[in-house]
Amino acid sequence: MLLKEKKINKGGVQDGGEIKLSIIKVSNLSKIYGEGEVAVKALKEVSFEVDEGEFVAVMGPSGSGKSTLMNILGCLDTPTSGEYYLDGVNVSSMSEKELAKIRNLKVGFIFQTFNLLPRFSALRNVEQPMIYKGVPRQKRLKIARKALESVGLGDRLHHKPSELSGGQCQRVAIARSLVNDPQIILADEPTGNLDSKSEEDILEILNGLNEKGITIVMVTHDRVVASHAHRIVHFKDGEIIREDKTQNGINRETATRSWRDRDEIT
Repeated sequence: MLLKEKKINKGGVQDGGEIKLSIIKVSNLSKIYGEGEVAVKALKEVSFEVDEGEFVAVMGPSGSGKSTLMNILGCLDTPTSGEYYLDGVNVSSMSEKELAKIRNLKVGFIFQTFNLLPRFSALRNVEQPMIYKGVPRQKRLKIARKALESVGLGDRLHHKPSELSGGQCQRVAIARSLVNDPQIILADEPTGNLDSKSEEDILEILNGLNEKGITIVMVTHDRVVASHAHRIVHFKDGEIIREDKTQNGINRETATRSWRDRDEIT
C-alpha cells in the first residue's frame, strides 16, 4: 500500500515522496536452540523488512535458517533475542495465546505437504481457520465455497484430499489460507511436491493474490520459482548474505532457465 504522507509510524520507507509501510520488520533477530556447547545458532542477528504488498522469496540451502525465520514470521515461535514487528506491533515477546490470536487474524499459511485433514472434504478443510475464529457456520460455508471457487475448485467442494491431485490439494491449501482475509501469506516450498504444470498454476494464483495487495513471503529452493517474486533474500548459516531485486517478476541474473528448458531437464 502506498500512502502520500510525510511521517512514518510503522517503520515505513520513503521512496520518491510516497511511503511504503513495512508490514514485516525484523531487527537483530537471533534464535538459539540448546545451551552451552550444544547450542545451535539458527538465526544470527538478522535484520530486514518486507513492505505491504511485496512478494519476497527466501532462498538458501538446508540448515540456513529459512524455516526458523518462517516460524517466527508466522508467530509459531519467538526469537531468542531481537525484535519482530508485524504490522507495526512488536510480537517478539508475546505469549502463546497472544501469538495465536495475531496468527489467526493476520497470517495465512501454505505448506509444501498441504497439511490437509484427510477425512475432511475440501470445503471442510477450508472452513477450519474460521471455526477457530468463531465465524458462524452458514457464513463459513459461504466464504469457504467462494475461496475454493476463486482457485478453480468450485466443482471439487466435497472431494477429500485422496480424491484430488497434488496441484488441487495445494489449491485447497491456498483457499484455506485466504478465508480469514490475511494481510500476509507465508508459503513454505508451495510448489515443492508438484509437477511443472501444477507449479505454473500455483505460481499464477500466488501472483494474482499479490496483485490484489496481499503480501507474500515464500521459501523455495528453486531459482525459477523465486524469480516470480519482487525480491529474493538469500540465507546461509543463519545470516542474510545478499538480496536480489527482480524485474517484472523475473530475475535476469539467476533465472537462467525457462519453463520449457526446465521441463526438458526433468
